[in-house]
Amino acid sequence: MLFVLVYEKVRFMKKTPFPFFVLYFLVYMLNVIYSTFFPVYLDGLDIPSEQIGILLSIGPFINILAQPFWGIASDRAKYKNTAVMVMFVFSALTVLLFPLSRSFYYLIICFVVFMFFRTSAPVITDAIALEYLNERNLSFGPVRIAGSIGYSAMAILAGILSKGNGSNIFYLYAVASGLAFLVMFFIPKIEGHRKKDQKQPVTVLFQYKSLMKMILFAFVIQVTMGYYYSFAYIHMRNLGADNTLIGVATMIASLSGIPFLWFAKKIIDKLGPEMTLLAAGFVTGLRWLFFAFVQNPWVLAVLQVLHGLNFVVFSYTLSVNISKKVPADLKATGQSLNALVVFGISSIVGSALGGILDAEFGSRGVFLINLALAMIACLSYFRECRKEAISSENL
Repeated sequence: MLFVLVYEKVRFMKKTPFPFFVLYFLVYMLNVIYSTFFPVYLDGLDIPSEQIGILLSIGPFINILAQPFWGIASDRAKYKNTAVMVMFVFSALTVLLFPLSRSFYYLIICFVVFMFFRTSAPVITDAIALEYLNERNLSFGPVRIAGSIGYSAMAILAGILSKGNGSNIFYLYAVASGLAFLVMFFIPKIEGHRKKDQKQPVTVLFQYKSLMKMILFAFVIQVTMGYYYSFAYIHMRNLGADNTLIGVATMIASLSGIPFLWFAKKIIDKLGPEMTLLAAGFVTGLRWLFFAFVQNPWVLAVLQVLHGLNFVVFSYTLSVNISKKVPADLKATGQSLNALVVFGISSIVGSALGGILDAEFGSRGVFLINLALAMIACLSYFRECRKEAISSENL
């Protein structure tokens, strides 16, 4: 019902093509399976936390190769849509390899192959949607809301269906990814603008200093999120949560982003992208404080409402900012660089280092470390923003 209301309002007001809503609904269904239920599945195999941290850090590590590859390939392709379709098909096929064995080394191979195809699909999808919508002065927020609805729907569905058999999440992923591939046939085709003889190097992106500072700040905050993605639901499970409650918590986290997405343009226009991200950074620190001291899993599930004030804010604000500032022939590459650094390398550090620290200090200790890291990052970024503001006033 919520999906229909969002679609009808935007369709009537803005004439946004319906397939974009369906595509984002499915893409974020895929995201919830990977980010929420993969760690729980691994924990159910009685794998030590150090090995879980290593396995979940492999995916982001593959980003180092996959993101630049798919970003450049998409910009050079006749249509960016083709690259996304390839990713949907092969991630649907390779995800089915996971339940065939519980061997640690076998799972390493599965993660390497699967993540090469999975990791860039949401990123290039954003590049396609943002380019289409920006050219027509249409809002990305309501389209992204469809993703939040799909995320919450799959959180409940996967929570219920995986309660008796954790491997069911892989079949759900394959079906949703296959449907996303079919929907791509109805998405408007977006050209890849970068030609083979294009002289403008990728390093041009580093000339956007304000954008690079923004990405660096987001990187530090997302390091703390890397531990969250790998161990937060395991932490809740240790406090007594089952897969159904984890599904509810994930649904709350997903739906909590809708208010920001609905008013995102107004919020960013009023506060500016820098202050919007800074506020999200402080909320992130507050969140880790709660995770460190709240012992009731139901209370932690309710507190997932704070998720909509950090992850969604970072992903939306950065994606829109890159789409508006980066040259047309580097848009997909710019989105891939953002995903690589902010949501890739940061996860490697957060997941792998978090696993080591978790074994040494426990989850409460790691959440307190993340709190300190988030606050230091916020104060440093605020100082940099003030310097830029003063410099601009003196010009």
